[in-house]
Amino acid sequence: MARFQEDRYYQRIGQSFMRMEPFQIADMFGRRARPALEVSAVHYVDEPGGLQVFIANKGRGAARAPFLELEVDPGLEQLHFIPNDLENERSVSPTRRLMFAGADFVIHPGMQLSVAGFAPPRTARRLPAACVVRYQVGALDVEARSGLVEVVFEKTPVP
Repeated sequence: MARFQEDRYYQRIGQSFMRMEPFQIADMFGRRARPALEVSAVHYVDEPGGLQVFIANKGRGAARAPFLELEVDPGLEQLHFIPNDLENERSVSPTRRLMFAGADFVIHPGMQLSVAGFAPPRTARRLPAACVVRYQVGALDVEARSGLVEVVFEKTPVP
């Protein structure tokens, strides 16, 4: 920073000095490790036609106060025996769930949490061949992003 009665930042480029723009200053001082949240789903082998949903932090920074909104195909219901690592949960509709945590809850880099499980009702006559999970995921100071995951089920006989 030069103090030529201006209090401005300058950058040396070649043999001259150029006044820095605000975005250049932010690039030099604003580099922080950021979280990168990803949602995945797999076939839940203990439940025919069931799936288990995970949230993982693939970034280099901790994700504080994460939230996840899930929507699954009609015909699936939430399993209650899969523990949910997010503290609060609300049912928006039979196929939509909103899960979130307080500011003291953190998903550290490299950490993966099981957050939900879904399966067809036990009285279902046919098991689905596949299921699409739509989601919106984010955290404190992390922009929310949407996406979808498709799970193809293995052929299993109806019990």
